[in-house]
Amino acid sequence: MARAQTWVGVTGPELMQHCVEHYRQVVSQSRQIERIQVVVRSHRQAQAFREQVQAVELSGSGSLHIDDLLGFVGRQLRTYWGEVRAAYPQVPPLLDPQVLPKDLTQFLLARTCQSCPQHTTVFQNSGLPDYQIWDQISSAAYIAGASGLDPSEIGPRLIEAWPDPGDTAKLACFEAVSCCVQQLRQAALACGSLDFGTQIALFEQVILPLPQFWQSFDHLIVDQVEDSNGVGLHFYQLAVQRLASVRFSLTVAGGGTLTGIPDLIEDFCQTQTELVWVPPQGSLPLMQVGQRLYQQLTAAAVSSPLDLDCPALDCPGPDCPDPDCPDPEWLNSCLGKLLALSAASSEPAGDPWGSVELDWIEADTQIEAAEAMVERIHLLLDAGTDPTDIVILAPRIEPPLLQIAATHLANLPVAILSPFPALVKYPLVRALLTLLEVVHQSRIPTLSEVEVVLGSVLLLDPIRAQLLARDIYFFDRHDFNNADAVSEPERVGFVVLERYQALVDWIRTQQRDPEPSLPTLINQCAQQHLTTQLYQPQTQLLLKNLMETAQRFERALPHLSATAFVTMIQSGQTPARSLFEPDYQGYLVIATPIDYLNQELRAAHQFWFDISSGAWSRSLWRSLYNAEVLTPNWNGAVFDEPQDRQSRRRRLAKTLLNLCCHATHGIHWVRASYDLRGRDQLGDLDRLIRRALQSDRLSHALDPGA
Repeated sequence: MARAQTWVGVTGPELMQHCVEHYRQVVSQSRQIERIQVVVRSHRQAQAFREQVQAVELSGSGSLHIDDLLGFVGRQLRTYWGEVRAAYPQVPPLLDPQVLPKDLTQFLLARTCQSCPQHTTVFQNSGLPDYQIWDQISSAAYIAGASGLDPSEIGPRLIEAWPDPGDTAKLACFEAVSCCVQQLRQAALACGSLDFGTQIALFEQVILPLPQFWQSFDHLIVDQVEDSNGVGLHFYQLAVQRLASVRFSLTVAGGGTLTGIPDLIEDFCQTQTELVWVPPQGSLPLMQVGQRLYQQLTAAAVSSPLDLDCPALDCPGPDCPDPDCPDPEWLNSCLGKLLALSAASSEPAGDPWGSVELDWIEADTQIEAAEAMVERIHLLLDAGTDPTDIVILAPRIEPPLLQIAATHLANLPVAILSPFPALVKYPLVRALLTLLEVVHQSRIPTLSEVEVVLGSVLLLDPIRAQLLARDIYFFDRHDFNNADAVSEPERVGFVVLERYQALVDWIRTQQRDPEPSLPTLINQCAQQHLTTQLYQPQTQLLLKNLMETAQRFERALPHLSATAFVTMIQSGQTPARSLFEPDYQGYLVIATPIDYLNQELRAAHQFWFDISSGAWSRSLWRSLYNAEVLTPNWNGAVFDEPQDRQSRRRRLAKTLLNLCCHATHGIHWVRASYDLRGRDQLGDLDRLIRRALQSDRLSHALDPGA
């Protein structure tokens, strides 16, 4: 058996099963569990892998080492922290490094770079609000670190790739991004709290060369390797040479992460490992639909935005004689082999298309299209389809879609898979921040802020909140008047005034505490003064996110004050996706395609909403960076409109193929002629799908119409 093998398949669950079986086999042979390292693509999948491994009693002993790549990197940094400090003397003498998640990274970046007058002037012309500036620069820092780039390389790469060399304002922004990322890395090292990009960079620079690191394990198993980054690929290349055995799993349509380099990963697996084909377990007809969509989209030599009359749409795929055709021959060959295996392994039971539903839902406006889609969903539910077997996929989760879903799907278990909104958007959070400022005596709140406190904490209506605030507010003191100073107590309510006086007494008690802890303050305030709101699920989730953010802030940035924490939340920073997410398998999910695929969910019926929108394929250029230019995938050429379009087309093709592989019974395409503002929808995805389905194999399954 080859020392390095790659299992190749179409979806994650069946590939993970092969990884788990190999893990158990290695344990039974070596009986040394701690000598096996497993790397998966996410924390959620690490938990799933661990549960599958522990479902059967293992014959070995030792600790399980099952991590996502960032978790693995963080554990190695803690193990070899002494070596890191020796390589970087500016790191303070901490026992362990602290992790800077996304929101704290953006805050440290802003705090470090806002003092530079040059940056303030340069970024004023970017058209972005401050929080988006720091969001994009922190993303660039993460991509660069994961790709093994020095911060000094970011600006020159972006400048070389930008198609307009005369755009001096944009080029100046790119140069400033390099400087900001360098400042972020220096600040992170100086306080010993490391952002994700810096962690990965230290892993490659300090830990990978250490002999003792390679002596700590013998076997490596990497699940869904296609989502790995440049530093991850470097690690795997060395692992193949140095370890006793290495196993990878590869999904042919994966690799949609921000730092992913799927083409280079596929080439590595093809040339450096033995490939083992895993028969797909999904719906063969829907996978054939995905294959046809993939071939059509990657073969189109397009102009603007998709030339559906181009003869390249009839490209034969791997047999195309055109050497410039962007169709990836190897991936098409993989698809052919996997679908042939699926057809050979399935038992004939009549026409396989008989159980597959492919249909179109069309309307003039997005709202009408959403309403028609909901009607179709109710027909499926009436026919016995479980709500959890339905998913709504949209390029953007916009309010009209959410409003229609909330109105017409109110009695169903619906979960929206989207980033947690900025905490400052919630009045209760703003009220708690105001109380923190009063307790720490850092700023005197405004009268309107006091009204928000009274309304959110004491649950007063706006009229009574205004009456009470007028009598208890001091414009020059970090304090509030006592309840007996209220001029019209009968209008406010005597029970309310008792609760108000308890809140004032609590504030004065906390002000006498020399160093009140942020999480302690938030928890005490919630337990003593939010007793009614605590029964509400949204309040519980808000408080959990706020307390978790406060705890991470104090661990990572202990030298900063509570005032800095309040400033960070008020700036609009969005917390990382909540750790308190539900199990989405028990819900009808509304999500973007990428978020849905990253959760490795599978549903019987997929609704692709608003396929006439151009948002299904957006430019890879952001205002301050381009993700592909900052990865090893970039070929050094100018990233102009044709290059951008080709890269977007390849990414969209893989996404659509991946979606088809995750459906089991039906795909329903929903289109609208006009957007919310009444403008024509100019996206061509719907016409592309119609054209793809006109092949001899698929036309009998659906009449796509004109």
